[in-house]
Amino acid sequence: MKRTILWSLSLLLLLTQCKSSKDANGVNSRTFSKKILVGASITSVKIKKFPAYTKDGSKWDSFAPFNKEADLYVTMSQLNNPIYKSETKEDCQSEVEHIFASNLPFEIRAFATDVKLEIFDEDGVSNDDNVGYFVFRPVNYEKKNVITLASSDASLIVELGVTWIYN
Repeated sequence: MKRTILWSLSLLLLLTQCKSSKDANGVNSRTFSKKILVGASITSVKIKKFPAYTKDGSKWDSFAPFNKEADLYVTMSQLNNPIYKSETKEDCQSEVEHIFASNLPFEIRAFATDVKLEIFDEDGVSNDDNVGYFVFRPVNYEKKNVITLASSDASLIVELGVTWIYN
């Protein structure tokens, strides 16, 4: 009895993993249709929230004579190699969502390798200020359409739109 049940379940499992198709002669054949993850496509980048002040408590761009708000851009890298850089959004307010559209979508084929996402305030004359960063592995978010990255104090929140690539 147990063997019959196990045999039936095994057969059922095998049949659900197969699909029918007709060959060149019109004969039905069965092939396995298991899809394998081969990459991720980043389709959108949004900064939902970022700190209103630098780590020393001053406003972003406090030394710029005509600019007091952050001029944000986003970069991503893997193994210290750049894989993405956004456009710069001027005069960003900390509690307003900022959507980046340039250089999208882009593919990440090394989806099991850490990605470093950094947000910068562009300063022009001096070095750009690091607003914050995240390190994540895309594969840890497989099958999700949105990857949400948030700092421990929720002062920095970034959302990435993702499409998963399967063969």
